[in-house]
Amino acid sequence: MNSKRFNLLTVALLGLMFCTSEGVASAQEKTPASDAGETSDSQAATIRGSLNLQSDIIDEIDWQTMEGQVSELVQLEQIELPAEWSTMKVTDRQAWLAEFYKSKIGAALKAKNQAILDSRFQKDFQVRESGKFVIYDVPQGQYEMKISAQTKADGKTWLVQSYGQFAVGEVDELDFSNMPLDVMRVLTSSEEAPEVTGKSLAGSEIELSSFRGKPVLLVFGLTSNNAFKVTTASLRELAESVETDETVQVVTVTLDEDLDSVKKFNEENSVTWPGINLGKWDQETLFEYGIRSVPSFWLIDAQGKIILTGQQFVAELNRRQISVRELVEDALAGKLDSESASEK
Repeated sequence: MNSKRFNLLTVALLGLMFCTSEGVASAQEKTPASDAGETSDSQAATIRGSLNLQSDIIDEIDWQTMEGQVSELVQLEQIELPAEWSTMKVTDRQAWLAEFYKSKIGAALKAKNQAILDSRFQKDFQVRESGKFVIYDVPQGQYEMKISAQTKADGKTWLVQSYGQFAVGEVDELDFSNMPLDVMRVLTSSEEAPEVTGKSLAGSEIELSSFRGKPVLLVFGLTSNNAFKVTTASLRELAESVETDETVQVVTVTLDEDLDSVKKFNEENSVTWPGINLGKWDQETLFEYGIRSVPSFWLIDAQGKIILTGQQFVAELNRRQISVRELVEDALAGKLDSESASEK
């Protein structure tokens, strides 16, 4: 498996829609400078492309199962956060946001942003049997394109996907030939969590399986990412909770190349739970977990089976508007309904 490609994006935890200035970047921030000019309804382009599957895991794919979407990148209205935001606890941030959106100003801002999202150009398209696709009548502007499908191979589920951002200017046609397809593992609830092996901060070998007999909240992250500081505050709240300190084990997996930076981060943020340092992003472990962004939370039961995948965990946090501690407690108590715990 030496031809894998990793497109890991560092994203903020609890990136609730409309919440912070980190939630949605403008088109200028997210795409390279171009001569696209202003969006014009009088001019539109045809986009043609083809997909290139190069994988040592999956030899072929049913192209007609692949679904694509082109979405315009838009600038949403941002809210003014309180000056003490950076030092607030996660639960306090959630409470502040909940109150804000109950206010007239917050409700109006949310409605305005929703209207922007509803009015943006967005079009679904299907991939042809040959791996080719065509999209008609795309106006000038900045866009993102997502193409994906799930498939089975070696008794496992895999996500085959391609992602890109581009600009449409004063042209009649754009040609995106040989777009590469990434192949990533898709894990679901009740599957066994893949093994994680690495160095502890003390330098000894440590394995995820050594914590069997107790549920584990496994968190992948990068200490240089600001979102990981917020994540660590949530984990500290969980680790210090009387209700959960004897029933769940927190384990972090850091991707930093510099082990000393991890040690310094742990000292500054009062980290007392075990940690595994992988040392870099391009790792077999991340491929096995199908991780495409960090921080990534995985709740695992005492037998090593997945309770909540990384995608499910964040989706539940956003949907339920609760803290990490509360979500872990509810999940371990079996209080999550089957619909909320399903793959989004």
